[in-house]
Amino acid sequence: MTHPEMQKIAYILKGYPRLSETFIINEIYLLEQMGVTLHIFSLKGGEQKSHAVVDKIQAAVTYLPKTKSVTATPFMRWLATHLPKFAAAHSRLIRRRPRAYLRALSYAIFGLSLQCSLQAGIRFKKSFIKEFLQAGTIAEAVLAEGSIGHLHGHFCHGATTVTMLVSHMTGIPFSFTAHAKDIYLPELNPNGLLATKLA
Repeated sequence: MTHPEMQKIAYILKGYPRLSETFIINEIYLLEQMGVTLHIFSLKGGEQKSHAVVDKIQAAVTYLPKTKSVTATPFMRWLATHLPKFAAAHSRLIRRRPRAYLRALSYAIFGLSLQCSLQAGIRFKKSFIKEFLQAGTIAEAVLAEGSIGHLHGHFCHGATTVTMLVSHMTGIPFSFTAHAKDIYLPELNPNGLLATKLA
């Protein structure tokens, strides 16, 4: 039974469903049993094999456009191939929330990609641009849906970076669940990014 005061939660996952992530599937199922309405956004496709509980989950699932590795391809070639997949959603989003969109874009380029390069002594983090494109697509869908009041990411690196950027673009608050390696491997959240997400 859904409680009227509960707002829908967007769950942003790297992939759904995944056989190795039973804990996430069980969490989603239990939240639904408590009356919480969810919308799952999956950055990648799921796996053929999954647990039986997946069939009991009622949440809508939106899969983002498929992308290839941004680190294994020259960046401009990657961008030329993948930008068209995200362009329509980003075009709608910039018309809907131009200031928030441009602030998030500036943050992705200068606050994440370039700052990590300068401060942490690593190469330009192209993955943040990919995550910005994914975030814009989710943000546009979330705003169009109109009933989502909270965002939640699982694992505090890639999916939560996307979740944080969606929050910047939409103004909707976010939370995340951290797990072992993403807490203890600083390269997954370079230049103090984990502390930024916790702030």
